Amino acid sequence: MSKGGFDTKHFILIGVLFMSFFINAVAAASNKKIIVLGGGVIGVTSAYYLAEKGYDVTVIEQDNDLAKATSFANGAQLCYSCIYPLYPKSVFSTLLHFIQDLQLNYSFLNSPLFKKLENYLASKALNQELTEYRNNLFKESSIELRALVQKWNLQFSYQNDGVLQLFFNKKKFKQAQEDAEYKTKNGIKLTILSPAECLQREPTLQFTKKDIKGGILMEQDGTGDTYLFTKALAEVCKKLGVKFSLNTEIKEIRFDKSKITSLVTKDGEILAADGYVVSLAAQSKSLLEPLKIDLPLEPVKGYSITIELEEQDELPLTGIADPANGIFYARLGNSLRVAGLIEHAGMDVSLNPKKIQLLIKHADNLFPKLKIKEKDHAGKIHQWACLRPSSTTMVPLIVTSKYDNLFINTGQGGYGWTLAPASGKLLAELVEMKIE
Repeated sequence: MSKGGFDTKHFILIGVLFMSFFINAVAAASNKKIIVLGGGVIGVTSAYYLAEKGYDVTVIEQDNDLAKATSFANGAQLCYSCIYPLYPKSVFSTLLHFIQDLQLNYSFLNSPLFKKLENYLASKALNQELTEYRNNLFKESSIELRALVQKWNLQFSYQNDGVLQLFFNKKKFKQAQEDAEYKTKNGIKLTILSPAECLQREPTLQFTKKDIKGGILMEQDGTGDTYLFTKALAEVCKKLGVKFSLNTEIKEIRFDKSKITSLVTKDGEILAADGYVVSLAAQSKSLLEPLKIDLPLEPVKGYSITIELEEQDELPLTGIADPANGIFYARLGNSLRVAGLIEHAGMDVSLNPKKIQLLIKHADNLFPKLKIKEKDHAGKIHQWACLRPSSTTMVPLIVTSKYDNLFINTGQGGYGWTLAPASGKLLAELVEMKIE
């Protein structure tokens, strides 16, 4: 017997009881079935974290392959530094500077003016909370992606040693430096660079036709092929027991009072589970409308070109961003991805030739040695467009719903690839709280 009153047998018994509790908890989760709608990067990362918690997960994808829609040929940028305050703009904000000088009385406290000010202050407090929540998602995603890559040795075109933001206008560069103060105060590591330092950091820029006024190296950002990452993580998911049902389109969601009871496919098959996760990007909104769920979601079209490179081509060593024009450049294996631009066109995913030519023009001016226009004539440029599911609140929709077993993970906008790991992890935690 030890001095504390416990001997080795007691410790062994406690260990056995703990392991029994842990095994039973995992077994309980594994008995619960979860269906994830959507086989893009958001859906697959959600499936991964759910499987890690022991759930029996099935991913439903209407295409014949995973990550062939929004996740297929996006900008490839991992923009962990893209944090900013979500403060509302209001004329009443000017009153904040003078509020101590106001001679408040009962009549003023009940006046429409004060009510508007009160609403503004409440809105500002809410926006501060949402800002912190959003910023934490970016930080958490950076940690989670590195952990996933290391744990499972995921193989895909990936670099995590920074993205160089370039500025071709002095005013824009000055504004970016002011914005950088907010970022550094919130833990973002960055370096302000002179034009010469930009060329030193990225030698392929020495031939550019553009007049570089300066740059900012976002040291924690990176680039990666979203499609290849999703495919690699899906293989891990399979090892964890996740099943993938391709070429399966959901026609109807059936419900009874406060729960979803089943899904009906286009072929008439009925699928039932204990919980359901909707990660269908911009299509999430129309699917949920019959359930009287109105998502604050807007489809925003983005474009990209993927340029096949030759052995003699000098490739950029780091990711490059042109924030003023909303264009991003990423080396992915033996190709260069150029993406960006914004177009509000509803659910239309057709290619706008003018947008494609604009991407080619910007890329050719930045990297003239690549002879991009010649490659275009030779058919070595692949064109693509997608719909980014953008939350109108500027905050991703990783939420429960009015139905106890229905969950939503969408609304990341142009940051779906960046926020996928943290979004999937948070979604799995929400499910765990509801589906015991």
